[in-house]
Amino acid sequence: MKSPSPISADKDPDRLSGDDALAHAAFASLEARLGRVPSALFDEAVEIIPADMAWPDLFATEAARLRRALPAQLVPAIEHIGSTSVPGLDAKPIIDIMPGIAQPDHIEELVPILESLGYESLGTAGVPGRWALRRRVPDSAFNISVVAYDGERWRENLATRSYLRTLFAYSDAKRPVLEAVVAEAREAAAFRLVKPDLAMLREYAAALERGWSPDNLRGAETAREELRRIREDPAKFVALLDDPEAKGDPVTLPDGSIVPRLPGFRRWLWDGAFCGSIGFRWQPGTSDLPPHVLGHIGYAVVPWKRGRGYAKGALALLLAEIGPIGLPFVELTTDPENIASQAVILANGGQLVEWFREPAAYGAKEALRFRIALNQA
Repeated sequence: MKSPSPISADKDPDRLSGDDALAHAAFASLEARLGRVPSALFDEAVEIIPADMAWPDLFATEAARLRRALPAQLVPAIEHIGSTSVPGLDAKPIIDIMPGIAQPDHIEELVPILESLGYESLGTAGVPGRWALRRRVPDSAFNISVVAYDGERWRENLATRSYLRTLFAYSDAKRPVLEAVVAEAREAAAFRLVKPDLAMLREYAAALERGWSPDNLRGAETAREELRRIREDPAKFVALLDDPEAKGDPVTLPDGSIVPRLPGFRRWLWDGAFCGSIGFRWQPGTSDLPPHVLGHIGYAVVPWKRGRGYAKGALALLLAEIGPIGLPFVELTTDPENIASQAVILANGGQLVEWFREPAAYGAKEALRFRIALNQA
């Protein structure tokens, strides 16, 4: 068994997979040819100043300048990240910009364009899978982090921005609760949510084989079904775990009845190894759910990773990710005896709205329904 890496998650290339791993290889190769920039040159005096309403406009102006120069097929998107992207957050007055490169092995085409726009290349600057640049002019400063478009680094940066924007939109009374939740989730820097990926599928299947199941209701039956699907077509199995158009097969309920699938997706809990799964399903345009769907969110942590705060943190990170969908609230249900699950929901701002009896398909048992408000000022 591979021993844990002593390197922090952000700087450990062995933790990268998919397009991030390709980006790391391409960026490292370019850095080797150009020569590594001495770390002493990265150092700058850092001053945290009050939030400035001009920061979004500075980003928009600079992003437009970059957009005019960068080929759209190579750089499909440019995002504002970091502290200056969060309204109301004090920060160092440097605009952090994240261009996503669709073909990381074409980094040699991108860097000269950025340098011609006045940016200084810093190479990977100690972060695998990222190419860093900076531009300093009177009255404004910009940092660029080029990462693989829609890779893990891309999604993590957007999820962090979404979480922080949500946090600073919440009332002062609720904010300390959310801060504590995410602080616990990020206590180990390696912990995060990841989009299911073929490179990680072996660990997911191994958890199923050890008796874990992502479905707390159908348990071992779901585990057997998923192992069969993985054997039949691994790529299709992974692709359908991210299913916002509900293209997957109908859903089997605990009593064997078949119902239509809702749009939804799953994320895997990851701390350098597979930790569990959390899923989200919804009906477009409404927080209402069909009677046979007990809640918007369900999660399951592998037994050997429980007790670390991962469920609590995963729910906090997922809530940040789903904010842009625009639902006013989400609902989760749990058994009255499941105190641990109730604690996870309450810690993320959940409010108990009712005791109810589950539909007959689930055994007509008593259950609790919680509601978590989203995008609440």
